[in-house]
Amino acid sequence: LCVCVLCVCVCKDAHQVKKLIEDAAWYYGISKFVTKFYSPHKKEYAEQYKCWPPPLLVPLVSIFILVVFIYYVEVDNRCGGESLGRTDLACPEVFDSIWAYHFDSAYKNEWWRFITYMCLHAGAAHITSNLFLQVIVGIPLEMVHGSLRVFALYLLGGIAGSCCVSIFDDRTNIVGASAGVYALTAAHVATILNYWSIMEYKWIRLFIFGLIFGLDFGWSLYKIYAENDHSVSYTSHLGGALLGFALGTPLLDEIPKTDGRAW
Repeated sequence: LCVCVLCVCVCKDAHQVKKLIEDAAWYYGISKFVTKFYSPHKKEYAEQYKCWPPPLLVPLVSIFILVVFIYYVEVDNRCGGESLGRTDLACPEVFDSIWAYHFDSAYKNEWWRFITYMCLHAGAAHITSNLFLQVIVGIPLEMVHGSLRVFALYLLGGIAGSCCVSIFDDRTNIVGASAGVYALTAAHVATILNYWSIMEYKWIRLFIFGLIFGLDFGWSLYKIYAENDHSVSYTSHLGGALLGFALGTPLLDEIPKTDGRAW
């Protein structure tokens, strides 16, 4: 036993440690007892969350978007006399901004509109829902995978959303960060699947994100076909979500998985 303990102390490989202990346990007739209560350490996904350096990207982007919205409502006075503090605040005039995406942006060579439209929002409900989802999804991703990877997904998701609109909704003008937000949300789903073996509460996470996607997509379809309201572009949401799911695995695949992939 003393020899086995010494070997355990100097051995660095957890699997070798396990084998030594199981061999000793088998020799002394207590193998069932040892194998029941001993297992090598497995690193969980939750252990990857880092508070330092702090996740600054998502909060700073969210603050910037909020400042732009306040500017259009209070300073630029483009929202027809609307003021902050009202839950029904609407500002459709932002669609006329030079930063909003227009269906003819590509023909006019106004390429910046494919990105800058993400900074504009058409009302209080619009910006509140986007910033809420952006913060609760983006900050945990940034704490684990870093700012650069999350920002790349967010920006590419926004571009994918405007590109999908230019192809499939070629007469639609859009504003809002929904495509980027849904890219982060779908990337979180891809992360759950990719790190399935070390992900805690995986089924609960999948249910929550599936519910978010289902409710939003259903609401968009209802607004379009039941109320004939084309102010919501489900094409943009879907484009961002597809890109986030497709790139979520390769861009966020830097954490070693002890048990291998599950799919």
